[in-house]
Amino acid sequence: MKRLFVKALAVVLMGIALPVLGGTPAQALSTCSTKSVLPELPAMSYVCDYTVSYIVYDSRLHYFVVSSSSAHPVYHIWQVSVGGPFNSSWVSLGGTATSVVKLQNYTNTSTGRLSIEVAVRGSDNSTRYCKHYNDNIAGAWWPGATTWTSSSASCLTF
Repeated sequence: MKRLFVKALAVVLMGIALPVLGGTPAQALSTCSTKSVLPELPAMSYVCDYTVSYIVYDSRLHYFVVSSSSAHPVYHIWQVSVGGPFNSSWVSLGGTATSVVKLQNYTNTSTGRLSIEVAVRGSDNSTRYCKHYNDNIAGAWWPGATTWTSSSASCLTF
């Protein structure tokens, strides 16, 4: 009887422990809301482990998060004017991130203007991806609004 009880207990414990141990890394990531750390911004559900990244670029604050959605794209929100309000909603920059968002200001050598680089690790957790925002407020994301590059020649952060 004692052995039967021990076997039954082991089966019950395995039934509880195995789903927890067998979870994928994406399932293990905790979710936070920007409302808890940035109450003045629209709510955005993000991966707590990757935190909220920010940078001052062109004298305005820019925030970046990795969305808690299954694809884990990067989202961005910014002040529309120096010291002013923020854009009305978070904007997707696409991609699949498995790391904190790294940010860097630099001077674009071809235009002489301030630029920003955004870099993350991709879905394989090792390939690094980046994109650049060029030429201040009138600029655009390179290589595209929701596309990224893994070229080490194009990324300063690598």
